[in-house]
Amino acid sequence: MRRVLLLGAALLAVGLVGAPAGRVAAAAPSPAQAALVPLQTEMMLLVELDAFDAPVPAKVQGVHDERASSVAGMDRPALLARLADADRKGALALDRLIAEVGSPSPQVRLALGALGAQQLTALGRGEHLTIGPGAYEKAWLDLDERDGRALGTDAGTVPAVSSGPGASTPLVALLSLVAGGAALAIFLRTTRRRR
Repeated sequence: MRRVLLLGAALLAVGLVGAPAGRVAAAAPSPAQAALVPLQTEMMLLVELDAFDAPVPAKVQGVHDERASSVAGMDRPALLARLADADRKGALALDRLIAEVGSPSPQVRLALGALGAQQLTALGRGEHLTIGPGAYEKAWLDLDERDGRALGTDAGTVPAVSSGPGASTPLVALLSLVAGGAALAIFLRTTRRRR
């Protein structure tokens, strides 16, 4: 009976102390990763709306092709409403990127920056966007490969470790492992003595 109680206590200690460690695996995406979502949505919608007067680069077309099923059957006003929402989310992601990473590339600023009422109205009339599709492709690459910085930008100016909430999560995970290991060692030592 005592072994069962010790095993239960050990498992409880590992479970209680190790609970915060679960946050390590489910860490929030980086600002650049988070910015990719509204950027890709905006890219897909702009291609769907035929908003570019220049040929669409393969990466931009690929993003469209992967996501276009989510807007299949939508009419132009619905697509424009969805674009306005993605544009708003992109501007918020740009603000977060600037606050947490620093100065992003000009393409990232251009592609994630607000389109503005004039651009959205022009798109509603079927006119082309004044921003070319190449800017969206370069922004996507900057976000995906360089955390939003331009090619050749020194990454040393970007903080490697966040000091915000959850920054000590790896320490909590390590302490959880140590506590769990100690509880298991005590259990094993106790069960061996009885034999």
